[in-house]
Amino acid sequence: KEGDFEPNHFQERATEFTIVVSGLCRMGPFTLSAGDILVLDPGEKSDFLAIENSIVIGIKTPSLPGDKVLVGD
Repeated sequence: KEGDFEPNHFQERATEFTIVVSGLCRMGPFTLSAGDILVLDPGEKSDFLAIENSIVIGIKTPSLPGDKVLVGD
């Protein structure tokens, strides 16, 4: 939903693929819209903001519960 936010974080070992199906969002310095795909390598930091209502698919490989690390300010 518009305004949804996820704080700055990274995956320790997983590669994260974010696919924007519809809407507009921001991940780190990138503004993404329908059809965009962003790949974050392990250790690469990003936050997330839904600029408008969006449908986003997130795929992390390998799937490792507890791999996400929040980054303090």
